[in-house]
Amino acid sequence: MLKADKIYNYKESLCSTLHKADSFFGKPLVKRVCFGLIIVSSFILIYILNILHPIFGDDWNYCLLPDGQTKVKSFSDILHTQYEHYFTWGGRTVVHIIAQSLLLAGISIGDFINSLAYIAFTLVIYYMTNQSNKVRPSLLLAINLLIWFFQPAFGSTILWITGSANYLWGTLIILCFLVPYTKQALSPNSSNSYLKAALFFPAGIIAGWTNENMAVALIVMLTTFVIYYKVKYKQIPLWAITGLTGAVIGCVIMIAAPGNYARMNNVLSQEHINESFIVIFIGRFTAAIAGYYYFVLVPTFIFVLTLCFYRSFGKKTDKPILFISAVFVLGAIVATLAMSASPIFPGRAAFGIITLFFVAICILYANLDFSKALVKQVIYTTIVFGLLFFIADYYRGYQELKNAEKILQARASVIEKGKKEGIKDFVFNDRIFPEGRFFHYFELSYDPNDWHNRMFSAYYEINSVVVK
Repeated sequence: MLKADKIYNYKESLCSTLHKADSFFGKPLVKRVCFGLIIVSSFILIYILNILHPIFGDDWNYCLLPDGQTKVKSFSDILHTQYEHYFTWGGRTVVHIIAQSLLLAGISIGDFINSLAYIAFTLVIYYMTNQSNKVRPSLLLAINLLIWFFQPAFGSTILWITGSANYLWGTLIILCFLVPYTKQALSPNSSNSYLKAALFFPAGIIAGWTNENMAVALIVMLTTFVIYYKVKYKQIPLWAITGLTGAVIGCVIMIAAPGNYARMNNVLSQEHINESFIVIFIGRFTAAIAGYYYFVLVPTFIFVLTLCFYRSFGKKTDKPILFISAVFVLGAIVATLAMSASPIFPGRAAFGIITLFFVAICILYANLDFSKALVKQVIYTTIVFGLLFFIADYYRGYQELKNAEKILQARASVIEKGKKEGIKDFVFNDRIFPEGRFFHYFELSYDPNDWHNRMFSAYYEINSVVVK
C-alpha cells in the first residue's frame, strides 16, 4: 500500500511539473523566444561541425577544371565543368553547380552557407507540416532530433560539401517546390495567374533536375496532388500543371545525360557483369529492398507509431492531414523502388527517402490535440530524453571530427612548408580511421596513383602523396 502511494505521489508530482512547464512555455512570447533560440542554437552547432569537417574526394575534384590540374576560378569555369560532366559522368547538373559554387566561395564562406541551408531545410519541413497552426517550438526541436538520430549518413549528406549539395540541397529544393502543392491541398485558395504558372515551369525543371530517385518520387507525388485537386475541388490550378510538366522535363534531362550511361558501362565492365538485364534488375531490386530495411525501417516504425497516436489523439479537422501524410510515404516508397536502377544503395542515398518519412511524421505530430494531458506527457518526455542523448552524441561527433581535423591540418602545414622548400612528393604515416557517421572521409592510399591520392595531389599542387 505504501508503495502504491509513492507511485501515486510521483505521478502527481510529474503531472504538476509538466502542467507548470506547459503554462510557462505555452505563452505566445515565450514560444517565439524558444523558437528563435532553437534556430540560433541549431545554426551554431551545425556550423561548428561544418568547420571541422574537411573537404575531401569529390570536393577536390570539383575544385578543378576537367583537365584535373587547373583550379576553378569563376562561375563560367563551373558551367564549363558541368557541361563536360554532363557528357562524361552524370546529369545532376543543378546540385553539382551548387557544390562547385560553395567550394569556389572558399571553405569558410561555403561552410557558413551550408549551415544556413541546413536551417532552411528544417524550417521548410516545419512550415510544410505546421501550416495554419500556432508557433510550435517542440515541432522544430523534434525535426532537428529526427535528422540527427535517424539520418544514417549525417556527415556525408549534411557536412561534406559535395554530399550536402547532392542530398541536403537537392532535397531542400524539392521540398520548397512541394510546399505550394501541399498548401493547395489544405486550402485551395491560391492565385492562379499566368505569371505564377510561367514561373512554376522553370522551377519545376530545377526541382526535377536534382537527384534521380527523388525526382521520380517528386513526379509521382505531384501527379497524386493534381489528381486530388481534380477529384476534390473539380479544378486544377494552371501552375500545378506547368510545375509538374517542368519537373518531368528536368528529370528527363538529368536521366538522359550521356555521362550516366558512360559511367554505367564503365562500372559494368569493371565488375565483369555479363548477366541479362532481368538478372541485373532483380539483383538491384533486392538490394533496394535491403537498403530500405537497413536504413529506413526505424523511420517507418516511428511513422506507424505516430499514425496510431494521431488516430487516437489527433485534432478534429476537415483538412486532408492523413492524405498529405500518405502522399509523402508514397513518395518515399517510390524513391526506394527507383534505387533499383542504381548499382549501389549507400546510406547517403537514403537521405531524401528518410526526409519524406520525416515530413509524413511531422504532419501528424503538428496536428495532435495538445490540449490532452497524455499527448503533452508523451511529447515532452520524449523530447527531454532525446535532448539528453543528443548532448552525449554531439560531443562524440565533435571529438571524432576534431581529432581528424588535427591530423589533416598538420598534413596541410607540412605540405605548405615542403612546397616552399621545393618538395613535391609527400609521405605520411599517421592514418585516419573514421569512427562513426559524422565524418565522411576515406583515408588516402599507399598507392600514389589511387584516385583520391591523385585528386589530393592536384588540389594541393604537388606531384604525389602516400599514406602508409
